[in-house]
Amino acid sequence: MAYASSKNAKIWFTNHLERLYASQGVHVISLHPGAVETGLQRFHSPESLEVMKAAIPESELPGLKNTYKSIEQGAATTVLAAISKAFEGKGGIYLDECQVARLHDLRKTAAGYAAHAFDEDNERKLWEMSLLMTAPRED
Repeated sequence: MAYASSKNAKIWFTNHLERLYASQGVHVISLHPGAVETGLQRFHSPESLEVMKAAIPESELPGLKNTYKSIEQGAATTVLAAISKAFEGKGGIYLDECQVARLHDLRKTAAGYAAHAFDEDNERKLWEMSLLMTAPRED
């Protein structure tokens, strides 16, 4: 849950950043590169790997374990977001699989975004909390 919450927080932060700075020509995009086989997994304990495998059982999403990408494939959506004219001047969107993602139905696919990923009130609250936590302290 902590991992999922951290990923959701990134989307909220990015969405709010877009709202604040889009009028100044600064645009930000959230994305999911996919499950990338980087070799970092070798540093996980066997217990940790089992927890990750159990997070979405094979019975719920058949074939999920076969969707790992190479490093190059994992970089594709990020590179596209950074250099594609299709996304120039756009922000506050979520990409996966080299395209604008759709609202997902977890019963069918892991791709896409959950409805709570776009929640203006929580995006603002996270932004305000971030400002409080990072404000210079007066000692």
